[in-house]
Amino acid sequence: MKQYDEKPEFDETLKSLDSIIMEESDKEEVYSNLMSSVEKKKSKNKVSIWSNHILSAAFIVIFLAGGGYFIADKIMVEQAAPHDDNIETIETVLKKSFSGPDKELTKILNKKESYIDEDKVQEYQNELFSYYENVYQPYFEENRFQDHVMNNKLTYNELAYSNGYHLETARIDVKEDEKTKGAYEFTVHVQYKKDENEAGETTVSGRVNIYEKGKINSLRYYDDGGLEKLAKAIQTER
Repeated sequence: MKQYDEKPEFDETLKSLDSIIMEESDKEEVYSNLMSSVEKKKSKNKVSIWSNHILSAAFIVIFLAGGGYFIADKIMVEQAAPHDDNIETIETVLKKSFSGPDKELTKILNKKESYIDEDKVQEYQNELFSYYENVYQPYFEENRFQDHVMNNKLTYNELAYSNGYHLETARIDVKEDEKTKGAYEFTVHVQYKKDENEAGETTVSGRVNIYEKGKINSLRYYDDGGLEKLAKAIQTER
């Protein structure tokens, strides 16, 4: 019967594990355990049984050292920081509302006077509304964003543009109301700037209600002075 050289068998057995970072002592321990399993089956003199044990054990080791640890790590990360579509939606809308105006909105607002001169006010309003629809509709229940646009809850970038200001969101904090299902409290730290001498920051807070996952039903700002400060600042004449 053919005799097996332990050193070549050691190298061949663990060759498939080269991509896994393991200490030499760990490799030797794995090999030792595998060979112990083989020794128990020697009396049957069946190389196929020995090979099956080696391959099965090697597969298990590869899974645990690679995929198994990856899966466990992924589960731990997801449990530590669960994903919340509603909070993500609120943060996105608030950031869009208090960051700008962007290039597309600026381009539309730049054409306002020419539309008026050409008696095309309706065309201008349609183009402006289409912009807001593209930006906000995906985050609101059907037709709900229209009320918020008409009530100027999403148009502060437009107001900033009219007096040469630019808005940026420094930080957004959103927290779910534990007592009311679908209700969220938020705080937005808004920076406004025209030049080095005309710049400032304020905090805007409010409440959002969401009854359909990822879709805002209502958005309102608290009358705590933050929004009033922002509106007053960016309405300053140039």
